[in-house]
Amino acid sequence: MEIHGQKAYWYDDTVRNVNKMDNAIDRLWFCTFNCRSVKNSLLDIRKLCESFDIVLLQEHWLLPCELGILNDISCDCLAFGVSAVNISDDILKGRPYGGTAILYRKALAGSITVVDCHEPRMCAIKVTTDKGPILLTNVYMPSDTSDDYTYAEYVDMCTKIVTVFTDSDAVAFVAAGDFNCRSGSRFSKIFNQFLVQNDLVCIDIDHLDSVFTYVSDDGQRTSWIDHIICSRSLTANFHDVKVLYDAVCSDHRLLCASFICPVLCNPVYVNNDVRHSKLPNWCKATTDTTVCYKDVLNNYLTNTDIPKDLLSCNGACSMSGHHNLLDVYYNKIISCMSCATENVIPLQSVHNQCFFVTVRAGMAYRKI
Repeated sequence: MEIHGQKAYWYDDTVRNVNKMDNAIDRLWFCTFNCRSVKNSLLDIRKLCESFDIVLLQEHWLLPCELGILNDISCDCLAFGVSAVNISDDILKGRPYGGTAILYRKALAGSITVVDCHEPRMCAIKVTTDKGPILLTNVYMPSDTSDDYTYAEYVDMCTKIVTVFTDSDAVAFVAAGDFNCRSGSRFSKIFNQFLVQNDLVCIDIDHLDSVFTYVSDDGQRTSWIDHIICSRSLTANFHDVKVLYDAVCSDHRLLCASFICPVLCNPVYVNNDVRHSKLPNWCKATTDTTVCYKDVLNNYLTNTDIPKDLLSCNGACSMSGHHNLLDVYYNKIISCMSCATENVIPLQSVHNQCFFVTVRAGMAYRKI
């Protein structure tokens, strides 16, 4: 990577070598990238997974049944995402759109908890650090179409971001992503008020100057709309804030930073050799299939007894034997669900990605 002023150009060598890290992780390298389709940006994203501990993606454009693709990008990372596409109709009008996702190194699995945001424009994780739990939120804010609806939606999203933090047990907050608030716009005013009202700091604005994170397809217009914000108490923990300009598959450029804070890693075994060739495709599950799944699962669960010692426990004990019994019972329930799914729900190969055939410009895309 070469750095000219405050602009970083990413060539053959990576920002950091993740293989050199051990269990004592004292800093996290993360980035945010509006990829404008995961399928079109696979090579870029795979390279990001080699260079960063956590990758935040916006606009992955995946259907709910395609989210498994995220876990197939890198064998070193785990992933989860939220789709913004409504597949309740048989015909999908227009191209897939929106969606957010987070990819993180498997070595961090014991320190990360996924937080349900109930919002396709946002997903989040909670990272266990020596400061306490820190919430990291990935956001894709609405773009301004100069109407009252998008204005209200932007304000509503700001409220939801704060609500996810206040509803969690996190002691501090970080949010990054596509905020769609170019300087001087009405959304920029909302964004700045949002920072002031919640005592937040925009890290990239503090560290950088005269950069851009968006460029139009014709190359004539640029703007700075991707940001990293955080609780004021975390300001001193951020370093090496950069914009990487060599992504070619998207109209956005990558914004990255390092976060210096010891992460408390609980060892979690992840089998890197197992690559599931098939995953359940719930999109192909008919009503009859769902009924059959419930019946099969109910039969499995009926044969799974609750340990007697747990029935007499008030739930507040610290007996290791009870904890072990609870783990065993939990694993049995998961096994029941896995077996029922494997026996009933149609499967699809994770490499056989769903695709679309354009019927006619301006008309629907048919699902294949």
